[in-house]
Amino acid sequence: EGKLGAKISTGVAEFDKLLHGGVFDGSTTLVEGANGIGKTVFCIFFIAEALKRSEPCLFVSFEETAEQLVGFAHALGLDFRKYIKNGLLRFHCEYASQSEPEMHLTSIKRLLVQHSVKRVVIDSLSRLKVIYGESVMRDFAKSVIHFSKLARATTLFTYSSESVLDGTILSDPHLSTLADVIIFMKYVELVGRLERFVAIIKSSGSDHAKALTQFTIGRAGILVGGEMGAYEGLMSGSGRGLDKIALRDLEIVKSTLDESSIVVITDVEGNITYANDKFCEISKYSREELLGQNHRIIKSGFHPLNFYRKLWNTISSG
Repeated sequence: EGKLGAKISTGVAEFDKLLHGGVFDGSTTLVEGANGIGKTVFCIFFIAEALKRSEPCLFVSFEETAEQLVGFAHALGLDFRKYIKNGLLRFHCEYASQSEPEMHLTSIKRLLVQHSVKRVVIDSLSRLKVIYGESVMRDFAKSVIHFSKLARATTLFTYSSESVLDGTILSDPHLSTLADVIIFMKYVELVGRLERFVAIIKSSGSDHAKALTQFTIGRAGILVGGEMGAYEGLMSGSGRGLDKIALRDLEIVKSTLDESSIVVITDVEGNITYANDKFCEISKYSREELLGQNHRIIKSGFHPLNFYRKLWNTISSG
């Protein structure tokens, strides 16, 4: 487990399975996804997991107020108010434009140190990027990670993708170098519906699930479905069933053969079940006359019986 501590839960048991046991204590996680896909919900469960173990937490939000976040938690069956009252949960909620980044950093560092914070959430880095630019956002993230490492806190950043169905995996690849774990949430159009999917892009020092996995959000929290191995094209925003793709490809092969080759198909007894147009043209039989007949109907009379035996043995053996 290297320089990091033991693995700890993200607060979502099924995500822990995808991460083969959760994230390392003291690590930095980046969660990216489109607006509304569930990043803040995941942050709430991430914080709630530590609060259950009486660990001090800090929730930094540049988009919602503390009251809104408490309301979100309540809707998920979590009581954040009691943790605010006993001092385990602290908030730093300001719109990113209300203070300069240095002022936000000063407040975050003070809260980390004064309250011995074990988990810190920054939701979301993309708000800083919109107002101050990429360079300031990255410097801010680096500083928070530095402070968190000194405080031995586990950090979770969120970042909003620019497009709902964009095929790009990471909107800002520079952030990937700062994070130990990258969780990518994505909307995919599947059978006429927008569905949520999650993929673990990176998990330093640990193996992780490689498949894209469907998940839903409801009053019971984040529920994870099965792996979508029967589809392709999910990361591009539109899933296609592999069975349909296989049928399409088979139709292409069939069409190509029918245009260029003499094709006849028989059952194991040699009875004809399919004949293409070129075969009918060469044999001088109609398709109706051929279907159901034994292949012997087209014997040329120029080859010895042994020739046909060898030919049939070769075909039968595959």
